[in-house]
Amino acid sequence: MEGQLFGVLREIAARDGGPKPAESRVFGADRLVDGADRAGASAPLARLLPALRLSAADAAAGDILALASVSDSTKRIQGMAAVVAKNSGSVEARLRYADALIDAGMYPESLTVTDALLQQDAFEWRAHWYAGKALLADGKPAEARERFDRVYFETPGELAPKLGMAFAFEAAGDHASAAGYYGRVAMVDPSHGSACFGLSRCLRALGDVEGAVKALDAAPASHSLYSESRLALARFLVEVDHRRHKGLLPLAADRLAAVGADGGLKHQLAASLLETAVKLIASGDEKADEAKDFLGAPMTEPRLRAAAEAEYRAAARCALSVGEKQMWVDMANRIRPRTLT
Repeated sequence: MEGQLFGVLREIAARDGGPKPAESRVFGADRLVDGADRAGASAPLARLLPALRLSAADAAAGDILALASVSDSTKRIQGMAAVVAKNSGSVEARLRYADALIDAGMYPESLTVTDALLQQDAFEWRAHWYAGKALLADGKPAEARERFDRVYFETPGELAPKLGMAFAFEAAGDHASAAGYYGRVAMVDPSHGSACFGLSRCLRALGDVEGAVKALDAAPASHSLYSESRLALARFLVEVDHRRHKGLLPLAADRLAAVGADGGLKHQLAASLLETAVKLIASGDEKADEAKDFLGAPMTEPRLRAAAEAEYRAAARCALSVGEKQMWVDMANRIRPRTLT
């Protein structure tokens, strides 16, 4: 109860005082931590939900930990089934068995395990957590939301059930409700990458461009997803109507410049932003200014075209196929300034 009360207090304090992150005694960390996980950054996937912490006091804890390094889903299920058989009275063993079934895509089988636990103890909210995870992965977000709502009722100070609710609402297409829950998680702890990316996706779907930008911008510089959030922000801002949303183009350039890693995607985005600047100047929506720098080039049409050409050719050098390389070379030739050579 103490932990839940402090969790509620942190959320209230975060409304005016900024983020109030704290390690949960019940749930692990958000699982969107890999910058290369583009799928996780673009959709509410059940595999990203935080894991429940293992109770060290459970009789099966040692056997469960021994299987932690087993990555093969079939072997893991077999191992967990053996742990359940050995420790028939262990709730943890059955919960972890249900989770192993989810990882293997065996959602009905997992629900059979969790429902059996709930028949024995209707207040075993952890079974609802895994049931919600199974239902979400099985494409049943409305049913998943009901399970996550039960977890939220039992653990009001935790961020994980709010994240589960957000996932379920977004998967069901209710972006407004999802944004509300994502926003509460990101407000308390912006290191929850799933919440920042999810909030940005939902606000974008609702037409709130500025809000979507702020959501991605909330990822702390120390986070493993920091560079990916800058790239995602740049990708998003490439598609924005910059005639309506003036001032976002320099922001996109600034965030892209903050990405330390070099690579084809960064060059592609830089070229797209430079080409967008060319179009804005050509249409009269942006004034040319030799003294103004944009991604290392003066803000004039010829210089921006030359810079865009250089970025497209750099993207071509990073291409993974002949066809892709030819595409970037063609785009470089199309954007380059007209010359006599």
